[in-house]
Amino acid sequence: EADELSQREVSSLRDRHKADMEEMKRALQEVHEQDLRVVKAERDSRSADLQRVESKLALREQVYEDAIQAHQSFQLMVEGQLSELRTQLKIKSFEYERMAALHEEVAREARECREEREEMRKKLETLQEKHLHV
Repeated sequence: EADELSQREVSSLRDRHKADMEEMKRALQEVHEQDLRVVKAERDSRSADLQRVESKLALREQVYEDAIQAHQSFQLMVEGQLSELRTQLKIKSFEYERMAALHEEVAREARECREEREEMRKKLETLQEKHLHV
């Protein structure tokens, strides 16, 4: 009987050990599955974050490229306008120099005409005086 009792106790201990092992295995499996869900959720969250960041980056890169292109277009336009203004300035400078020379010539001729008029006025006065004395 002691043997049978020992056998039963051993069998009972084995069954309890087996049940405990199964329970631990099941609990460990649940913990593993929970950890796996958490890791997958974290991965999905990180993946979504990465997609948002990449999308923002792509948008900002496009905005940057558009800004560079707009700047280059603006720079070309400004350079073209500057070239046109330089050309107009050269033309205006040439016209100014020509007008200044013409003005000088007209002023000189006007001065000569005044001088000549003054001489003729003096001659006229002299002739009038001679005519009055005659």
